[in-house]
Amino acid sequence: IGGSNNQEMYDDGSNGDTTPGDGTYSYLYTVPAGVDNGPVTLTVTATDDDGNSCEGLIELTVYQPGALVIDDEDATYTGTWGESAADETTYGTGYHWHASGTGSNTAEWSFNITAAGSYTVYAWWVTGSNRATDAPYTIYYEGGSETVRVSQKIKGGEWNRLGRYYFGVGEYSVVLSDDADNYVIADAIKIES
Repeated sequence: IGGSNNQEMYDDGSNGDTTPGDGTYSYLYTVPAGVDNGPVTLTVTATDDDGNSCEGLIELTVYQPGALVIDDEDATYTGTWGESAADETTYGTGYHWHASGTGSNTAEWSFNITAAGSYTVYAWWVTGSNRATDAPYTIYYEGGSETVRVSQKIKGGEWNRLGRYYFGVGEYSVVLSDDADNYVIADAIKIES
């Protein structure tokens, strides 16, 4: 953090600590501009003045200003979806999948827009030879919806643009269904102003 391997933590109401003297130590750090988007895992070793230490992991996600990312663990599912663990192309800690079907099995990412305007919607998936070439994402925007079909056999492990839409202030969603020619992958959605 900030180019140093060691960082003092605080329990005095400063540097991100909210309650002085409660035994919870904190350090506030502002991520500089230009840092890559995406999940980051930090290994933290805490050592006290007596030399006692403990190690733990902190998982966080870096977002660009104006972007909202909803990962698969925050989606709502209709039907029974399989879960797979993270690999080098997964967004976050894993993803969900479903075999080709009738469209009755869905993954829905809901989000709240607080400032009306035009937003670009992106999807992230993990590729494979058994993926759909026509995975249907339906974007519900102000006054309507549009279904965009994409091939999940290609361009995995990156943000793929679904389109630009106008959203008023309120709740909206993006829905992926199993109405496809092979397995559909539900990983992450990004909404960017």
